[in-house]
Amino acid sequence: MSWPKYLCRTFAGIFAVLCAACMNQTREKEPMVPSQPTSPPLEAGQMLDKSTDYGKYWPGQPALFKFQTREPLVLAIPPQFMKFWIQRDQVVRAPVPVSRVPVALSLGFEMFLPDFTGYTPDNYKEEFHEDRVQIIAIEPANPAQAEPGAPGHHVPNTLRRWLESGFLVNQVDEKFGLHCYAKPQPSMHRYCFGTRDDNSGEQILLDIYVPPFEGWVRYPTMQARYYTNRYGGMLIVWRAHIKHLPRWKEIDQKIWKYVDAWNIAPSITPVALPHNLQPKK
Repeated sequence: MSWPKYLCRTFAGIFAVLCAACMNQTREKEPMVPSQPTSPPLEAGQMLDKSTDYGKYWPGQPALFKFQTREPLVLAIPPQFMKFWIQRDQVVRAPVPVSRVPVALSLGFEMFLPDFTGYTPDNYKEEFHEDRVQIIAIEPANPAQAEPGAPGHHVPNTLRRWLESGFLVNQVDEKFGLHCYAKPQPSMHRYCFGTRDDNSGEQILLDIYVPPFEGWVRYPTMQARYYTNRYGGMLIVWRAHIKHLPRWKEIDQKIWKYVDAWNIAPSITPVALPHNLQPKK
């Protein structure tokens, strides 16, 4: 038996209305990352030149990244702290549904001393700016590496391994609150260890260049690499010109202040964690 055509059309219309209502309800329930309009950092009286890459591609919204960490971490990074004129439409920006925020395995950003500002129309083309701080990598890390003797980048374990293996000589040179060690053979490098956070007692490892520099060295640097328990376990690598060594602790603290300030996870909860990272009951 076949249904009369007018009944089929009636049922089809009802079904379409119900489906549209369900879709609207789903969209309404999905949390959103709201719009966060951001103006370009300009000097007083300065106008944005729309003919430059900086002015042409200024996005006006933060770039969004989600980490698979044990504590929710979703970063909304203001445009001036990344190379937005190169990224263009390759990153997701607010406003979008939370489900569209991509998972980042690792990411970085940049800032400039002395005031920890971002890229401006005046400095964005300089590749070797002596005041630039490059955060090369921030990424989730296994907290098991913080166990005594474990492999990885937990600083106390790294120092112990390097001293026991003879990679470093057990003679300490003090520099700006750091304990610096040399290799057995002559080298421009020193490996410096120190407490980066007084509350947690966590330490930092800095690989620094020391004079006299060989002729090919045009941009001597200091580079940090360490594991932290922040957000349930993370690895960070950052680099700056060696002239800023006296400010190493201030630089490191500012990086984490930015990460905390840019973390929008609390405002868009719940943020689903991968099954293997769910808290144990």
